[in-house]
Amino acid sequence: MNTAEYQNMFDNENIHFFYVANHTIFVHLLSRYLNPKKKYEILDAGCGTGLFAQKMKRFGRVSGIDYHPEAVRLSKKRGIKAVRGDISHLPYKANTFDVVTCIDVICHQSIKNDVSFLKELKRVLKPGGLLMLRVAAHPWLMSHHDRYVMTRERYTKLHLKESFENAGFSIQKLSYMDAMLFVPA
Repeated sequence: MNTAEYQNMFDNENIHFFYVANHTIFVHLLSRYLNPKKKYEILDAGCGTGLFAQKMKRFGRVSGIDYHPEAVRLSKKRGIKAVRGDISHLPYKANTFDVVTCIDVICHQSIKNDVSFLKELKRVLKPGGLLMLRVAAHPWLMSHHDRYVMTRERYTKLHLKESFENAGFSIQKLSYMDAMLFVPA
């Protein structure tokens, strides 16, 4: 993503309806699947500016990784333990994390193979761990903004389901979560 866009996100994530709504939905979903009495090891793969990682601290210890140095810098500014690295080749041992979140990353131009990428996320998850993934949906919605933020592809549920199954995941929930936001957007 363009370096200036990271600062734009950092400055506006707390007030922009898209980020506020999505973070609220993600935290709610995590609350449904995680035991509130347990503290989890969490990885935010593609942590961006670190605001979502910061919000996940209530569930446990959060680490972030992002390829872009500006994303890592801004995440650290928010108090996130973030490292710069290639999320297609994570610098973590197998079975390290209870939860991996990956928001709007698999659809990025840098990800060449969905199944290989998902297998890498699965590798660092503990057995029975939770992966929460969000992707850009509906190929017919591809826009100038998608190209600006380097979106390679938008997905259908069927395509994503096949990728998950081919990577060895079992799916607990697969939906178009931003459907409610479509009209206001």
